[in-house]
Amino acid sequence: KYKNVIWTVTKPVTQELLVTAVSGALEQAKPKPNPAGSLLFRDYSKITFSGHTGFFSLHAALKMAYGDKLTGVLRIFLNRFPVELYISKGRFVFATTRNFHLYLRESTFILPSTNLGLVIEAQANQAATGCPLFLYLSNRNEFPHDDVVKITRDHGQRLFANLWTAGRVNFEFEEMSAFPDYAKNFPPTDEDPDNWVLASMRHVKFDTLLAAQRPDPTGRP
Repeated sequence: KYKNVIWTVTKPVTQELLVTAVSGALEQAKPKPNPAGSLLFRDYSKITFSGHTGFFSLHAALKMAYGDKLTGVLRIFLNRFPVELYISKGRFVFATTRNFHLYLRESTFILPSTNLGLVIEAQANQAATGCPLFLYLSNRNEFPHDDVVKITRDHGQRLFANLWTAGRVNFEFEEMSAFPDYAKNFPPTDEDPDNWVLASMRHVKFDTLLAAQRPDPTGRP
């Protein structure tokens, strides 16, 4: 009857009734999970490790996957769409996301305008599957095959750069016996975690750094 009334108890009020009322109110007030954590394509039985960057850094997660020669995807939950980094036997393949707007943000590459319909189709496919649109276009001969590996790696590291200034986030590693079709034949890089991270951090812009991450203006370390 009243919108601001979430529970009622009848008289006489007993301890059991109060416990039931409080428990019910707390259950209704329980916060909703991050939608990025409710993914239909996750296999919970194959989650090798997971964590939170408040306790375990992404750099450490990369080193763990590299050192243990894991194969699968490191998934970092950023807003609604996670960033996914595919790793093959400890070697980094590429990073991608279903959010193609974020994937292309700050990109200096100009998409071909000769077939706008196919570009839109590639964007829709990335939103549905996570396949980088450059790979999609290359498979349809709308993008140079010789350039697609470099462009896809570069945009993956550019995408991953958003995570260094995103604050604290959750992540998990899902082990895979086989990659999605769009990733299974992509050659992994020879970079170790330190060099891969450095390549990614080159895309971080000063104005996106948190206050604690910015260098001291006086030049003191």
